Amino acid sequence: MEQLYDMKPKIETMKTKIKDMEAHIAAQKEQIETLQNRKTMICESGVVEKYANPHPSWPYIESIKFKSHFEERPTVTYGLYFLDSDRSTNLRVITEITDVTKTGFRMKLTSYDDSKLYGAKINWMACGK
Repeated sequence: MEQLYDMKPKIETMKTKIKDMEAHIAAQKEQIETLQNRKTMICESGVVEKYANPHPSWPYIESIKFKSHFEERPTVTYGLYFLDSDRSTNLRVITEITDVTKTGFRMKLTSYDDSKLYGAKINWMACGK
């Protein structure tokens, strides 16, 4: 009988730990459900390029249509990764993204003043829901 009496505090401690674990499990289940119900993020990428010799006329504007539509207007990021210009003139390039919608956007490449730009390439990525 005395052994049972000695075990009572341990049993109470274990009951408290079990309740804490059950609460933790319930919180984890709620987080899992939230993640499962979340809309997934999708991304699409591509390249815009213009190249010619002798140098082409600028600006160059290209309309990009996404392969699949986004539910919301995506965020579009881009990076210039190729330039070819005449070394005897200054290199001036402007890149712009405009008219971003759920279905596409417009990319504009421009050179100005006396720059002789033969070509430019841009990688882009659109991400959203």
